[in-house]
Amino acid sequence: MSAAKIEDPRDTAWAVLRDLPGKRRPRLLRSRQEDYLFATDVPLFHGEEVIREKVVEYQALGWTVDMSGGWLLLKSLWRRPEVPEFDPGDAVFLTETQSLMQLLARHPLGEADMRLNHTLYRALDEGKEALEAWSLDTHISLAERLRTGEALPDLLPWVQGACLILKKRQQTASNMRKEVCL
Repeated sequence: MSAAKIEDPRDTAWAVLRDLPGKRRPRLLRSRQEDYLFATDVPLFHGEEVIREKVVEYQALGWTVDMSGGWLLLKSLWRRPEVPEFDPGDAVFLTETQSLMQLLARHPLGEADMRLNHTLYRALDEGKEALEAWSLDTHISLAERLRTGEALPDLLPWVQGACLILKKRQQTASNMRKEVCL
């Protein structure tokens, strides 16, 4: 899998929906189904031709798309991020996440674990507290793997990417609050 720039999967998923005509913007929600990151209600308000176009657009971006109950369900292989010289200061506010990154940096890594990457993104999408809880749980399970002699998954670039995405989201939210106050 080739390296990719840090992309927020939510932004990537939203980009496909931005140009849809209509009085109502489609919803893009975190999927309740564990295997999917997002769900969108596009099929409830648009015809088959629009749905087909959006499915093709999502697939071109690397998403897997399924339909269930009037919703498009989106699953993505979150490509390996290209994290140029990660600054630990970008995670200074995430103590559990920093601890996990230190563990991953100190030990040899095996293959990427896309299931872990998927749960990482779901936690990131829920916010800082969920990311910290995920980091703690993952740190505990990876420490157990080390005790049993298993290699750790190649996860560090994704965790670093998640920190950068969270930092960017927080900066955007802060800038929006400043604009509202002006």
